[in-house]
Amino acid sequence: MYRQGIFTIFLSVLAIISFAQNQREFYVDAPKVVIAGETFQITYTLKNPRSSNPGFYPPKEPKGVTFYGTSTYRSQQSSISIVNGRLKSVNTVTITWILTAVANKPGTITIGPATVLDHGDKLTSNPVTIDVQGGQVNNLPKPKNNPAITEQNIFNNQQNKDLFLELVASKRRVYLGEAIFVYTKVYSRYQISVDDMKPAKFPGFWVNDIQMPSRIQAQDVIINGRHYLTAVLDKKVIFPQQTGNLKIAPYSLTVSVYDNFGFPYGQKTITSNPLTIHVLPLPTENKPANFSGAVGRFNLKVQVDKKQVNVDEPLTIKVIVSGIGNFGIFDLPTPSVPSSFEELEPKEIPQYTATEAGMQGRIVKEFIYIPRATGTFNLPSIVFNYFDPQTKTYKSLSSEPITIKVTGHLDTTHVYASYGSNAQAIGSDINYIYVGKFKLYRKNHFFAGSLWHWLSYLILLLIFAIVVYFGRKTIKERSDIKSFKAKQASKISQKRLQYARKLMKHNEKEKFFEEVANALWGYIGDKLGIDPAELTRDKIRQELAERNIPQDLINEFIQTIDYCEFARFAPTAQDFSMQEIYQKAYKLIDQLEKLTNNKS
Repeated sequence: MYRQGIFTIFLSVLAIISFAQNQREFYVDAPKVVIAGETFQITYTLKNPRSSNPGFYPPKEPKGVTFYGTSTYRSQQSSISIVNGRLKSVNTVTITWILTAVANKPGTITIGPATVLDHGDKLTSNPVTIDVQGGQVNNLPKPKNNPAITEQNIFNNQQNKDLFLELVASKRRVYLGEAIFVYTKVYSRYQISVDDMKPAKFPGFWVNDIQMPSRIQAQDVIINGRHYLTAVLDKKVIFPQQTGNLKIAPYSLTVSVYDNFGFPYGQKTITSNPLTIHVLPLPTENKPANFSGAVGRFNLKVQVDKKQVNVDEPLTIKVIVSGIGNFGIFDLPTPSVPSSFEELEPKEIPQYTATEAGMQGRIVKEFIYIPRATGTFNLPSIVFNYFDPQTKTYKSLSSEPITIKVTGHLDTTHVYASYGSNAQAIGSDINYIYVGKFKLYRKNHFFAGSLWHWLSYLILLLIFAIVVYFGRKTIKERSDIKSFKAKQASKISQKRLQYARKLMKHNEKEKFFEEVANALWGYIGDKLGIDPAELTRDKIRQELAERNIPQDLINEFIQTIDYCEFARFAPTAQDFSMQEIYQKAYKLIDQLEKLTNNKS
């Protein structure tokens, strides 16, 4: 009788504990203060539902508030305990509904209760009262040099108001050779990741990429009360090379879409608007005769390394054009020098980069001359002409005249090679005889037909046979996929564990446990030759037991996988350190590798 009473009390305590662990709750969480025109979220949470898919009915939309829909998130938390080396867990299931809303004007609003139907039961949340403070809807920031884009035409040109792409040009009407800044911007109400890009095409333009940051930063904006993430994906500066209406093909982007909790919705491909640029010809009135096509705003500078040189001594004249414009398209002016100045190949040094206003920097051209006669020579001014699209006029820049004094005596005892011509003697037409060492070769002596000729064929044939033998051996080994995977299983798992060790050093817990679990699953699947679709815990137990693997080792292997997966979804319930799990996984793979190899 006494024992029966104790047993009844024990069962009652267990029932109370079980009820406490699985007690169902439905509650709401909302901000107390929001700003008018800005989005906010109301969270409804159902803890320990009794059905797999309870029905959620949001509250009625109160006056002055706009609802933009709900997103659902289901999570499972586990508390883990280890008794005598065995893992035990208690699971708590939570379903969360997130309602996104915008208050349209300041004041106090009351949002009524939401309802959930769970296993035939009707659960109701509490109403919430929110204080809406004064504010105004943010305007979308206009990019630099972008008069063409506005909030209104963004929405008018797009069918999908939640995810779209915009191709924007700083100018739509330009002169031939004038710089145009073009960029591509994505607007999204979801979290996205870029899978593939197909940039716009620019027929009839000279295109230069503007350097983008290695990590694209997204910004939060609100347009007409709707919340967006926006980011610039691509920047270019282009220069038209033809006149007339030039069409720029659309930009295409493929993205993966996720909800607020990182769960995927699917993949979408979006396309931007095309652009048409009207290109005007350059004016013919007052056009300089030596105009080479420079369009922009420039400066001219001419440098001479020395104004007095000896005859046969090189002289360098640098022509430097700096500013902003269509660098790389036009030619620099050439100095006018006397016929007694021998000209070597000039050297051009570009020092410009692509910016939103055009190619900015400078270009340096070095002209090298060798005076072959003495005297004083006056070089005329160097003139550079360009077209300024801002003033719509041609402008001319000129340097100061250059005076070069050549002294010394002409050396007629040496032979000079004139660049681009045959060798010629100055003051004489007789070249000196070569008196250095030289080597004689036997006449009519060829490699073909010699001993080394035939040996080379034999060596090549031997190398070919070796390559064929080892190639066939490798193909044969890899044709047995299961056997090949079994041999490589340990090697591949070790690489995954090495990557997990790096994650451990950076304290990235969730990724660490995921990588260790993948290493264990991947190793046992490859080693036992189990198809991933059939890879289950029961299948692993059966296969390892058939190979006479000790039951304790099998249990420890399964428990380690379980712990890693629990730790990923319940990071607060971690009884083992990452170092312990890493060492345990490494030891288990090593033990199984030895046992399976010995029994195979």
